[in-house]
Amino acid sequence: MKTIKQIFNLRLLAIFCVAAVITSCSDDDDAPPQQNLPEVFTDVTVIFTPVGGGTPVTATANDADGEGPQDLEVQG
Repeated sequence: MKTIKQIFNLRLLAIFCVAAVITSCSDDDDAPPQQNLPEVFTDVTVIFTPVGGGTPVTATANDADGEGPQDLEVQG
């Protein structure tokens, strides 16, 4: 009698697992629209300040065409 209950419980568990897998699958292949467009930086200024004091060093760079074919222009 105990084995019949075990078989019934295993079948019930198998039916539950199959039902869970079937209901969790989705046919929705549409990607959501992109909401956050990446930001393109064209001008960058970096300031290096010495820890012990002294004159800060400033470096700037400019990339006028963004992601285009022109190289980055470092201005010192």
